[in-house]
Amino acid sequence: MPNPFKRVLKVSRKPDKEEYLEFSKIVAIGIAIIGAVGFVIVLIGELIGL
Repeated sequence: MPNPFKRVLKVSRKPDKEEYLEFSKIVAIGIAIIGAVGFVIVLIGELIGL
């Protein structure tokens, strides 16, 4: 049975600069959304006295 990890490494490639920047923007937007949701939850909790 062939090792699946070797196959993945064989067909994978290093992302170019444009692809890397696009991925970084998506990750940054996701982190910002999660942070904003957490902030709103804490703010609502403070306002209602939890």
